[in-house]
Parts: sequence; C-alpha cells; structure tokens
Amino acid sequence: LILNNCTSSSWLRVGEAIASLFHFRSLIISHCNCSDSIFETLKYSLSLTHLAVGNLFITQDQCGVTSEVVRQIAGISKLEELTLSTNSFKADGVEEINGTTSNIVC
Repeated sequence: LILNNCTSSSWLRVGEAIASLFHFRSLIISHCNCSDSIFETLKYSLSLTHLAVGNLFITQDQCGVTSEVVRQIAGISKLEELTLSTNSFKADGVEEINGTTSNIVC
C-alpha cells in the first residue's frame, strides 16, 4: 500500500485500520502530513514487514521522523526492512493512493 500526498485529520485511525489488516506486509508513506500518531498504532500490526517513510518537504537530516517515531517503529515486531528518505518511493504491484482527503479509510 502506498500513501502518497495524503492528508488526514485522524492519522491515529488510519494507523489502526492498517494495523488491523491480517495479510498486510508493505507500507510506503510518501509526502504525507502524517503525524507521529500513525506509528503509535502500526506497532500493533502482526504482519507489517516492510515500511518506507519519505518526504521532500521536511529537514534533510531527520526525514520527518522524531525520536518518538523511532521508538514506535522499533515496536513493530515483524518489521524486517525500514527505509527513511527525503525522496519519493515507487513500487511495482502496489496500490497507490494520491490526493488530499480529510479522512482516509483503508
């Protein structure tokens, strides 16, 4: 699943919806205004193995990831691969969500 150029007023709920998916393996978050709260709930995912976070609109040295987010990501038990970048991401065969919305339903 790719979240690209998305906004939400409820990233906590977005994270809950994603974490509840049983066969969900890969998430790319690119150029989204997501807050730390999406990562609070992703740690409950039992199947997420690949996570990529990137944003061109934040500081080059942090990729938009705070120390609290690092702690939350470290809690994702099945995570095998993590990519943090100030670039955008593309993946073949992955659904992409573009645009701006006040609430994303997964």
